Amino acid sequence: MANKKLLIIVLIVIILLVIGFILLKNYQKSKCGDSICQKWEQKNGSCSIDCNANNGKNFPDSTTYKVKNVRTLTNKGGRVEWGPNNIIAFDRKEKDGNYDIWTINLDGMNEKCLTCNKSNIPQGMNGNPSWHPSGKFIAFQSEDTELFSKLKILERFARTPGGGLNNNLWITNADGSQFWQITQVAARMGVLHPKFSYDGKKILWAEKVSYDPESWGSWVMKVADFMVENGEPKLTNIIEVKPGNMQFYETNGFSPDNSKIIYSAFPEDKNKKTYYSKLTALDEFFYDLKTQKVTRLTNTPLEWDEFAKFSPDGQKIVFMSSQDTAQNRDKNGDIVGDNLRSDFWIMDADGSNQQRLSHFNVPGYQEYSLSGITVATFGFSPDGKALAVKIRRLPSKFDEAEEIVIIELEK
Repeated sequence: MANKKLLIIVLIVIILLVIGFILLKNYQKSKCGDSICQKWEQKNGSCSIDCNANNGKNFPDSTTYKVKNVRTLTNKGGRVEWGPNNIIAFDRKEKDGNYDIWTINLDGMNEKCLTCNKSNIPQGMNGNPSWHPSGKFIAFQSEDTELFSKLKILERFARTPGGGLNNNLWITNADGSQFWQITQVAARMGVLHPKFSYDGKKILWAEKVSYDPESWGSWVMKVADFMVENGEPKLTNIIEVKPGNMQFYETNGFSPDNSKIIYSAFPEDKNKKTYYSKLTALDEFFYDLKTQKVTRLTNTPLEWDEFAKFSPDGQKIVFMSSQDTAQNRDKNGDIVGDNLRSDFWIMDADGSNQQRLSHFNVPGYQEYSLSGITVATFGFSPDGKALAVKIRRLPSKFDEAEEIVIIELEK
C-alpha cells in the first residue's frame, strides 16, 4: 500500500513538473524583449527585438531626428517624391497592371493623374517621378511599349518602374499637359531613378548598357546638364560614371551643394548569382564629381541597404536597411525579398554614427506593425522636417499592398 501511495505521489510530482515546464515555455513565448531568440519568434518575425544581430540588445535612437508621427496620405501609392511646392508626386499601379504618374496635396486632396490616357506618351509603365527644384517639371521613366516583345520571358517583370528595362527618361510639366522624351534606349536596355540636382542644372540617372553579366546586365550612372531652350527641356554634356566598377547602380540623388551623387550599388559576384543575393549585396556610397573620390557608407553583405538620401541641410543621410530586424532568409542566408522587413536608419554625412530612425518592425513604438513593414523610396520635405514614404505591408508581393505615408520628424 505504501509503495502504491509513493508511486501516486511521484506521478503527481512528474505531472506538476511537466505542467510547470509547459507554463514556463508559454510564459517565455509571450515575452518580447527577453533577449531570447526562440525558433517560433524567428520564424514568424513576431519578436524582432529578440532576434536581431545583437542578441536582443537595444539600439540607441537617433539623437538628431526621431519619428514624431506617422499618417497615411494615400493607401494606393508607389515610388514617391516631395516637391518644392509641397505637392507629392508618386506612381500608382493601375488595374491593368501598368503604372501612371500622379500628384496629391499634403492633405490627401486633389489627386491628379498626369499620364493617364495621354496620346503623346506610351501607355505602358510610367513611374519613378522626380521634381525639378523649380516645381515646373517632373522627370519620370516611361516604358517604350514597342520594345516590349523583345524582352525575354524572365525579364518582363523588370519593365516596371522598379526594374527600368525598356524604359526611357521623359519630362512633363507640373500639370501633365506637355511631354518630352529625352533618352532613347535599345531593346532590353533601360533607365532607373532620374534625380535633379538641387540647383536644377543637372540630372542624374542609372542606365543599363550591356546584357552581361548574367540576367542583371551591366549598369552605369549618367550625369547631364539640364536646360530649357525655347520652353523645351534638353540634355547636354552627358557623362558616364562607374565608380568602383560595380555591376549595378541605382541613383538616389545629389548632395545639397551639388558636388556629390549618392547611390546604391553591388559588384559582380560570379559565385552567387541568385536574385536575392544581389539585392542583399546592395550597399550605399557617394561619389565626389570633382575629386572622383568614392566614400562607402555601408558594408553589410547579408543586409539589404537602399535609397540613401542627404537631408536638405546636408548634415545627415537617411537610408533603408534590413539590419537588426528578424528576416525570412533562404538557404544562402539571403533575405527573401517579398518578405523583407526594413526600417529607416540615419547617419552623419560622412557615414559615421549610424542609428535606427524608424521602428515599423520593433515592438513598443507607435509606428510598429505586427505583420511587418517594408519601407522603400522616400522624399524629404523642403524643410527637412518630414518624409513622404512608400511602404508595403506584409504579407504581400512586390508592388502590392503599397501606400504612401508621411513621417513627421522632430529633433
